[in-house]
Amino acid sequence: MYAGRRLEELQNAPLSSWSWEELAYFKNSLTDLEDFISDEGARLLRRIEGEIRNRGGLPEYGGSYDLPSGIITD
Repeated sequence: MYAGRRLEELQNAPLSSWSWEELAYFKNSLTDLEDFISDEGARLLRRIEGEIRNRGGLPEYGGSYDLPSGIITD
């Protein structure tokens, strides 16, 4: 669950100051709503995507919840 800053707080901040979590969350949210957002929202989505590209893409997080792709036998 996202617990970061709200979009109203981030709108006037440069994208370079957004955290990875903020970029990923709002990219996902705006992408899900892309058919319904205004032109301004679409421009923000494109800017977020550009910032993610400039940073080298979203990092891949792994964790104990990741399951192996093969069958494990004892």
